[in-house]
Amino acid sequence: MMLVLKIGHFLFDRRQQKGRWLFVLASLPFLIFALVGREYGAFFIYIIPAVICIVQLFYSTMFSWIIIFSLYFTGSSMYVFLLIGDIVKIIKKVR
Repeated sequence: MMLVLKIGHFLFDRRQQKGRWLFVLASLPFLIFALVGREYGAFFIYIIPAVICIVQLFYSTMFSWIIIFSLYFTGSSMYVFLLIGDIVKIIKKVR
């Protein structure tokens, strides 16, 4: 039981940090994608992470850090994977 409480405190206790304005920058791509995806039904998929970023500005927790890092890492990894796939296709076409 104590381990669960310690994990809960670690994940959800408020963190003091400098440079919290970075969360506003992190929320901008999500807000842009939400506005663009509004017509296609993707509004809530992107607005939820944007809201998490904005909440981080006022009440930062390790849990939110993990969520934001995971989303950006997954998106970046997918982009790099697809970019490498396109480069391989271009190289095969040139030969």
